Amino acid sequence: MHGPSRLIVRRIQSDVTSKDEALDFFAFQPSILPSCAFCRFNLFTARQPSKKQYVETWPFYRGEEDEESSGTKCKRRTRRSCERRFRSHGQDKNAALAKATKERERIEAGISETRAGLMEAEKGREDTEERLTLLATLQQEEQTSVNLKAELAAFGAADPARYQKKSEAVKVCKDAAVRWTGMSSDP
Repeated sequence: MHGPSRLIVRRIQSDVTSKDEALDFFAFQPSILPSCAFCRFNLFTARQPSKKQYVETWPFYRGEEDEESSGTKCKRRTRRSCERRFRSHGQDKNAALAKATKERERIEAGISETRAGLMEAEKGREDTEERLTLLATLQQEEQTSVNLKAELAAFGAADPARYQKKSEAVKVCKDAAVRWTGMSSDP
């Protein structure tokens, strides 16, 4: 970092002729020197006014204002605008809180309605004798259906239509194998 900052300082020394010009130069172009190189650049910074001097000399920093231009009206206006900002900030927070509260109440109402519907549905599903007999009948019918499907599958192997399709498929496969190999399997 020593090399580039020295080159920049030499260039600045040739372009700038006084301390004030150097300070103005750096005030408008702070990115010319890196921060660590700026600390080493002591050519014009020795007599810069400190912040304390600014506070002592400028009435704005001390909170004082010229009586001719501002007086107490400006102070009141400033105070009122600050109060308005604080009030509006509080109102924004209160509005957001009210919105969130309404949303929570709406969601809680939906939850309570859903719970009431579930309770009512459970009342309709109580185990009565009629329901138990119907459930037993349903299970018997399902078992009968499973048994009949198994019996049909057993008879399916002896079905003449299926047997005919299967024998035709076997014949087509044998013919294709003969054409492919060129040899016949018949003696």
